[in-house]
Amino acid sequence: MICPVCKSNDVRQKYASTLIGDIDYRISENQVGLHSEIKKCGVCGLGFVVDFDTLSIETIYKNSPFDDYYEKGRKGRLKAASKLLNLLPKKKNMKLLDVGCYSGILMESAMQKGYVAEGIKPSKQAVDYCKKVNIGRIYKGTYADVDSIIDDGKYDVITLIDVIEHVSDPIDLMRFVAYIYTRFW
Repeated sequence: MICPVCKSNDVRQKYASTLIGDIDYRISENQVGLHSEIKKCGVCGLGFVVDFDTLSIETIYKNSPFDDYYEKGRKGRLKAASKLLNLLPKKKNMKLLDVGCYSGILMESAMQKGYVAEGIKPSKQAVDYCKKVNIGRIYKGTYADVDSIIDDGKYDVITLIDVIEHVSDPIDLMRFVAYIYTRFW
């Protein structure tokens, strides 16, 4: 395996998988410490969790059920999202794109603060949930699909919470962010 950032083959296991049986890619877990194998590059220090030679994000989410356990913590997650958004400068009508938005918690908090919020997620189940509970504009896909599915692709804030460590090409992801970021600072 090679590092997806620096292309070094000095990649080692940092933590062994604690999953038992079939791979479980729920985004939350009621047992603290459950995770898939975590690898670390010995050259650039990148930590990442998926062997991209065998799995893709689209494959993982295609067959994954919606994680109801995650929603049980929605109230607390909304508080955490609000605190995160409070760190940003305040401007009227700022546009936020939440890449990997799952059930739209950050989007919901952003809209409560006056943001125009949109999200993207490869999980059809998560997209359907957001539409059902009327949480902003959400698109099914990955960051690579943004140009083809989002009309006005410029944003003041782009979030990648629990995302970058799961993409096969983090450099490409950062190029994407730079491309659609409007630089409001």
